[in-house]
Amino acid sequence: KKKKKKEEITTPEEKPSPAPSPKPLVEEANPDFDTIMSQYYKKDKFTEAMVKFKSLADRVSSNSLRGKSLFFAALCHYNLRDYRSALKILLSEDVQMNYDKERVDFYVKRCLENRGNK
Repeated sequence: KKKKKKEEITTPEEKPSPAPSPKPLVEEANPDFDTIMSQYYKKDKFTEAMVKFKSLADRVSSNSLRGKSLFFAALCHYNLRDYRSALKILLSEDVQMNYDKERVDFYVKRCLENRGNK
């Protein structure tokens, strides 16, 4: 019984350690980003969204938000069938180092496939 109590005591101590993972989510919760997504990107206004995402990326200090903004700027280029520009952004260090590698690699591959079919 004493061992179980000790385990219960150590379990709560271990639970707070995952707390750093929500931190990036707090950094990425940006009203400007959300507005661009809802008012432009999700309404297929890709040219306007692209300009606004790039502007946001230039203004923010958070690497993760910069990477995320540039990734979606690249997707705007992709949706406009400007695969070379999308690829250039996707291969930039800001995106490569600060955004979901799987998603970036997926779109890099799509850009390379579509680049010749323009």
